Amino acid sequence: MAETTAPEIAALRRSPLHDLREEMVQAEVTGDRGVSIREIPFLTLIALRVAPGTTEAAAIESQLGVALPSGVGQVTGSPEATAVLWNGPDEFTVVQPDAMASGGVLPEELTAQLAG
Repeated sequence: MAETTAPEIAALRRSPLHDLREEMVQAEVTGDRGVSIREIPFLTLIALRVAPGTTEAAAIESQLGVALPSGVGQVTGSPEATAVLWNGPDEFTVVQPDAMASGGVLPEELTAQLAG
């Protein structure tokens, strides 16, 4: 049986809002108080619990290449690479671009690296 590669699978995926793209564009409001909505499909999201300031937190920051945020509403990193959102005193969300399409580290591999 032939093995399917990640690029082949990536081409077959369909985002949840794929069929609503045009509706989102048409719903845009312009002006000083304008708003628009768009989907950024297939982001990698990893829930992370670690006590800041610990050896474990330092190891995770080193692995991610991004410091953990230190307070309410803070985000560290960048949306183009790795971002970390503060959810609570010891809860964070790691956000990365679509690993399958970009050839980056897959979520399960990143989770294993962070756990190690």
